[in-house]
Amino acid sequence: MIAGEQIVHGYFFRGCVVFQSVIFNMVKSMNKLHYGKERILYLYLIMALVSVVIVVIATWILYRASFEQQGLRLKELAQSRARLIEASFQQNISGGLSDSDIAFERTLELLRESHKNYAGFGMTGEFTVAKLENREVHFLTSHRHDDPFGTRAEHSPFSLGSEIAEPIQQALSGKSGVMVGKDYRGKLVLAAYEPVKFEDNIIGIVAKIDMSEIRAPFIDAGIVTAISAIFAIFIGTLAFRRVSDPVLATLIESEERYRQLVELSPDGIILHSKGVVVFANSSAAIMAGGSVPEDIIGRSVLSFVHPDYREFVQNRISVMMKENKKLPLAEEKFIRLDGSSLDVEVTSMPVIYMKQPAVQLVFRDIAERKSRDEERSRLVKAIEQSAETVVITDIDGNIQYVNPFFEKITGYTKEEAIGKTPRVLKSGKHSESFYENLWDTITSGKVWAGDFVNKRKDGTFYEEEATISPVFDKNGEIVNYVAVKRDVTHEKLLQRAKEYFTAVTSHELRTPVTKLKLVKKLLDEITISEEKKEKFEKVLLILDEADRSLHHVLMETELLADLSLTQTEKILGRVFIHNNLSISIDIARDSIVKEGREVNIISKSDNLPVKTEISGNNEMIKTVFDNILSNAIKYTPDGKNVRIAGRINGDFAEVEVVDEGIGIPKETKEQIFEPYYSLSNVLNYSTGQYKYKGGGVGLGLTISRMIMEYHNGELFVESDGEGKGVKVTLRFPVINHE
Repeated sequence: MIAGEQIVHGYFFRGCVVFQSVIFNMVKSMNKLHYGKERILYLYLIMALVSVVIVVIATWILYRASFEQQGLRLKELAQSRARLIEASFQQNISGGLSDSDIAFERTLELLRESHKNYAGFGMTGEFTVAKLENREVHFLTSHRHDDPFGTRAEHSPFSLGSEIAEPIQQALSGKSGVMVGKDYRGKLVLAAYEPVKFEDNIIGIVAKIDMSEIRAPFIDAGIVTAISAIFAIFIGTLAFRRVSDPVLATLIESEERYRQLVELSPDGIILHSKGVVVFANSSAAIMAGGSVPEDIIGRSVLSFVHPDYREFVQNRISVMMKENKKLPLAEEKFIRLDGSSLDVEVTSMPVIYMKQPAVQLVFRDIAERKSRDEERSRLVKAIEQSAETVVITDIDGNIQYVNPFFEKITGYTKEEAIGKTPRVLKSGKHSESFYENLWDTITSGKVWAGDFVNKRKDGTFYEEEATISPVFDKNGEIVNYVAVKRDVTHEKLLQRAKEYFTAVTSHELRTPVTKLKLVKKLLDEITISEEKKEKFEKVLLILDEADRSLHHVLMETELLADLSLTQTEKILGRVFIHNNLSISIDIARDSIVKEGREVNIISKSDNLPVKTEISGNNEMIKTVFDNILSNAIKYTPDGKNVRIAGRINGDFAEVEVVDEGIGIPKETKEQIFEPYYSLSNVLNYSTGQYKYKGGGVGLGLTISRMIMEYHNGELFVESDGEGKGVKVTLRFPVINHE
């Protein structure tokens, strides 16, 4: 390589390395950007820089080739001129000039003459000839260009080793070659230098050309080429954008849509690489117990896995990475940042993230779903273990489900029933209009309630109390019907027997009561002597007590019969409950005195307004008060108290009667509402309603509760056991209490 160009060459290649690093860093930066204007700008800039580099490298290669060729040409010129001078000198010697100095001078004169007719080559190329005398350089020919002294003639000599005219100094030192150095003007030139020796004299010949002339065409070509390349890139970019912008817009939209899907997904999405979380969406952060993704990024993914599931998760990851495939859904348990656990459903798949293998987890919170599943399981168990029949049909009435109790009651197995209609149970006891009414009710979206007489598989009949409800989907359309039925065969038999007994009893009692009244009337008309009058009055008194007793039994029995009959029509009016209660209390107090009892009645009804009204039957309400007060006084020993309180509680009027009597034994508490049940010995029956432990027929509480239900009210009886007294609470729906 020509001396002087080595430095330039080194700088060029160092620049290439630096530029390569710049391009590489720009590509890395571009990869971090999303598709968009910034990334396109980077792409255009990289293309322009690459184009410039290609132009520079191509220009440099051409320049190097031209430079080397120019050096060889200058070397040939210098050598040919040197050989020509040597030949001229030899010719002078052989032509009779024996003195070498004279021959040398003659040769120089010829050289100067020929030099005058030769301006040089190219724009700046020329030959220079110099000799060395006393270590000083003397130019022997005129210059083509102005020297530092403003002249083109041979100028004063300068010392060997000066910073200018480097090539001529090399030639005068006896060297031959090509170099880049400063000429006599101090300008940088490419020069070939050659020494010519004449016995005792030496001259140097230099063929040189300015470096600027060599470089100028390549610089111009490089600039033009670079501008052309950039222009071509610009035009190509415009064309490229016309084609690529729609595709790019679609790609950007797709990426943006995907990013939004990930960010807004209700499912948690996590990427982990080498066991460390490198990405998480907001849902994942929140489900993990954080607030933003940064709360969990950088943590070990296994730190979020419950200890009971870590081995299972590690095995899944190993299988996935080994087989490089997506894993199916699996239920796992995570540990949140606060230490609480979370039931999740997870799927995972291998992905590449930032040019590194990673795992993508998609998971969702299934705690609510598991709770629903457990609730559904409990419901199914409840239906399966229910002591009532449950039947589910489609909208056409085809049976889709029956519970085990259906099999027990009907005798049909589940397999026999499913696919059929409930007609298999039809007994023939109901008319077609009965079933038409049923279907009209449920198909209109209403609930049907009523009683069936159905037939078992073995042909026997049974009675059911049923409720049939439509089932709606989310659009409000009926999709199923559900029937819940209870076997009331035994209850119906008992009810009919009771109604029959009550009706017969009330009818049969009328005959002796009527006869007693007739006997009493006849006796009243008989005139009795004074001595028999006392005995006669005792007979009348006994007959009168028997009449009252039978009349009381008759009235309660008739009332029980009326309330027991389902066809009884409600005849209700406006009842002032405060007034009725006050009357019953006054009657009870008078009766206590007449009976010779010493039971204290303490009444406090200040919280029950006088104008409190309910919708009811006046006589029935009075019967309830009389029965409850009678029981309280009858079972309270003398010297004890019966407390009565009235109040308004929301939409209800409440009357509370608390006695200090004998209480109710726990083992008989469930029997007190049964007809004809009494806490007293029936053999101690007394016509006195307020006699201590006086026997009764056992209808008081039964009738009272039936009356309360008849009035849509409630009756509660509470007792802590024998000897602890009894509290009875009556609740009436109020229509006015102002």
